[in-house]
Amino acid sequence: MQDVAHTAHVAHAAHALKVAFAPNKINDGACSDKLPHLLMHLVPK
Repeated sequence: MQDVAHTAHVAHAAHALKVAFAPNKINDGACSDKLPHLLMHLVPK
């Protein structure tokens, strides 16, 4: 269930970037290491 909530948060952030900056696209990246968490990067281009 955490995956669904996390995906919803990422989608909300991506939508905010689209509204604020009107980019042609948004690049994303996910990183995780030994800790039990996921770090997302959203980069408007």
